[in-house]
Amino acid sequence: MSVTKIACQHLFNQFPDKKGQIFENFVFQELKKQISLSNVDCDLYYYRTTAGKEVDFVLESFDNRIVGIEVKTSTSVSPNSFKGLIDLKNNINNLFYRGFVLYMGNSIVPFTEKKYALPLTFIFRKILFNES
Repeated sequence: MSVTKIACQHLFNQFPDKKGQIFENFVFQELKKQISLSNVDCDLYYYRTTAGKEVDFVLESFDNRIVGIEVKTSTSVSPNSFKGLIDLKNNINNLFYRGFVLYMGNSIVPFTEKKYALPLTFIFRKILFNES
């Protein structure tokens, strides 16, 4: 078990009202590690519109493929979980490569062809820009 995971669990217990922010920070740290070790050169951004639609993390590869990642602390997902990713895709059209909702559940949940809900453990796999 990683020190970061232990620290996050401790913070979840100490500050249950901040669970979402703690979880997002954990994902941010893991994404930064994955990016530094990846053979795909990419930049990490945040997406928010003036209307308030947002995506927690947006990765853009050197060849302009864009992956959106939403972070949810829930153990289940609904179509509403994907609203930020849908807005991102509608705004960038063919540059949208994939969209993921990382959540605390255990199942892969397909939403559309390019959008999936994935258990948090998938952040440790090299899936963001893989062709599979």
